[in-house]
Amino acid sequence: MNYTYNDKNPITNGTMVTEEVSAAGNVSTDFSLSDAGKRAIILGGNIVLVCDGTVTNRVVKLFILTSGGSTIEESYQSQNVTASQTRQVIFSQNAQEADATPSQHAHLNIPNSWIIQGSETFRIKINNGQAGDSYTGRFRVLSYPI
Repeated sequence: MNYTYNDKNPITNGTMVTEEVSAAGNVSTDFSLSDAGKRAIILGGNIVLVCDGTVTNRVVKLFILTSGGSTIEESYQSQNVTASQTRQVIFSQNAQEADATPSQHAHLNIPNSWIIQGSETFRIKINNGQAGDSYTGRFRVLSYPI
């Protein structure tokens, strides 16, 4: 699908960027644009969550927030990642489970309109994340001028 805003086509005027994240499981990761004059479409990515403790189940959630921290959009949560387990969570606009091994992978659909602009933030959060947990991952964005 091709989006055009103010006669600017992001496919021809944009820059594809792969962002990397690495954090403790009890810490949210925020991505924001370095240039207030841009928009970015969140295309998809993956997170590998390593759960250290045996305390509780964790889930991955994604958010788009205003500059003041209020939620604009929120994803569904991933399937439970059981304590002391490692699971890859794949988020995309067309997530499918056909090839996945449920004990190792979880898929999370995001809408094709996940767009941040200006001072908005894309947040990755691990609900019930513990200090001994960790996650790494990558996600792709298409950034373009407003």
